[in-house]
This record gives sequence, C-alpha cells and structure tokens, in this order.
Amino acid sequence: MAASRQWHGVSTDARITDCHFVETLGVARLDATGCLALRRRLSYRAPVRDAAGKPVEAVLVRRIRWGPIE
Repeated sequence: MAASRQWHGVSTDARITDCHFVETLGVARLDATGCLALRRRLSYRAPVRDAAGKPVEAVLVRRIRWGPIE
C-alpha cells in the first residue's frame, strides 16, 4: 500500500476549495485523480470556526493511502 499527503483549502461553508500534494507518489495521474475526487465528493459537516465561533477558511493536511479494494 502506498501513501501520499496533501493539503486542501476549506471554505466557510465547509467545502473543499483547493488541493495540493505535500508528499506525492510520483504518479501525476493518481495525484490529479485524488485531488479531483476530494474536490467533487468531500465536504465537512461543519466549517472550521475561530475562537468566537465564526466560520473561517482553513487549510487542512490529509494523508491518503492507495491500495487494492478488498
């Protein structure tokens, strides 16, 4: 199983806004597919909030593991 790590931007409405790889598998097609899938399908249940409880934009880091489906 291989793994990569990427960061993605999260908007104030909890949607993914951007995606970039910090550690890549070195396979451009997998990187592009991973980012596209995240932007199309992933959203958070609630936005990131500041100390006052106000929704804010954020950057989060996520590790993605690639392997066969069992």
